[in-house]
Amino acid sequence: MHFEEAVRADAARLHRLARRLTDTTHDAEDLLQDTYLLAWRAWQRSGPPERATPWLVTICLNQARSRRRRTDSMPLTPEDLSSALDADVVRRVTAGDVETQVLANLDTDRVRTALRRLPYAQRESLVLMDVCGLTAAESAGLLDVPRGTVLSRVHRGRQALALLLLQTQEVP
Repeated sequence: MHFEEAVRADAARLHRLARRLTDTTHDAEDLLQDTYLLAWRAWQRSGPPERATPWLVTICLNQARSRRRRTDSMPLTPEDLSSALDADVVRRVTAGDVETQVLANLDTDRVRTALRRLPYAQRESLVLMDVCGLTAAESAGLLDVPRGTVLSRVHRGRQALALLLLQTQEVP
């Protein structure tokens, strides 16, 4: 497999991941550019990985974490939260648990804002499983944590997301 083929095969998945791990479209594009550059350099140096998808996702996650550490002290503005979260993602994030199924028709701005308020480890695990469609085992391997930790983070993340959405629910 050639580098271009691997990147093309995972472009949509990596784009979704980058959009959910960053605050703006611009930041997501920068993250992807850095991811592809590092991946290309590693590919040239070491050859193709055994499995390209987890390898590319790992590079993207590590780049996002590095960027997050550098910008943690910078406050978020409302403009930072302007990235779009499409209805399909809302359904995927809020589907699954009985407690969250009632939230499936919420407006995407509220879900996006609530998702941004989750602790980063919960958000990261939730995005990998519910947005990117990875299994708990795949997510655990990428995050370098036990499978149970991923499942726990996703469960707590879903609960926290539901609570945040209920707290911001408009009363008629």
